Amino acid sequence: MRAPNSRRIRTIELVLIALMAAVLCIVGPVTIPVGVVPVSTVIVVLYLITYILGTWRAALSCLIYLCIGMIGLPVFAGYSAGPAVLFGPTGGYLIGYLLLIVCSGLCIGRSGKKLFHLIGMMAGLFGCYSVGTAWLMWQSELSLLQAVMTGVMPFVIFDLFKIGAALLVGPMFQKYLRKTNILTS
Repeated sequence: MRAPNSRRIRTIELVLIALMAAVLCIVGPVTIPVGVVPVSTVIVVLYLITYILGTWRAALSCLIYLCIGMIGLPVFAGYSAGPAVLFGPTGGYLIGYLLLIVCSGLCIGRSGKKLFHLIGMMAGLFGCYSVGTAWLMWQSELSLLQAVMTGVMPFVIFDLFKIGAALLVGPMFQKYLRKTNILTS
């Protein structure tokens, strides 16, 4: 018999982790082509998953998504897949998703204040952009300015809207799932 405050993962949590990985696999390929790095809805979904699952379970869900894409299922932007995508010019942004989750999740989990959530989300986005831009520079032999202009600037406004959407919807999901006892933490 398990103690009431046990840190073991409950079955519902495993189901939610798998379900959120599946959601990422569904929304991941859908993009709006803008340049080298397409506009995707994945970032808003990552923020929502962080609200729903918490930092570490959301990171696990994202890691599962990345592994599914790496083994060849077409779940990345534009229905792409495989190690060539994950380790190619845009792969740093995919890896940066984990940093986005950790930074935003640590702030979301520590406070109920939306300003604190916003700061965490902005820090996570900056971390994702940093990893992705550094990787893009290295893979494509671009200067910092070229990489920022290619991999960041076309997406900033879209990503700010995604943060706004997550700030509006995320707490509602979280509140509902806690009220129904699906989430306990």
